[in-house]
Amino acid sequence: MSKYSAAKDAINSVVENGKELGLDRKEMLSALIISAIEDFQSHLGKDETRVLLTYELDNLGGKLDMVNLRIR
Repeated sequence: MSKYSAAKDAINSVVENGKELGLDRKEMLSALIISAIEDFQSHLGKDETRVLLTYELDNLGGKLDMVNLRIR
């Protein structure tokens, strides 16, 4: 199992837990993203967090990164 497969399984679990609380997918994904960012920053610092987020946001259009090709 890849790290991205494991992460997708975790997302599905979070969404299912949200249903039990009466929360929709958007609410749960927002909470997950915010919590993940906070955790990442607390362990790796503000600068590395900013680099990761900037990279991901800049690639929302689906451009293929040939240097750092990742299987998702």
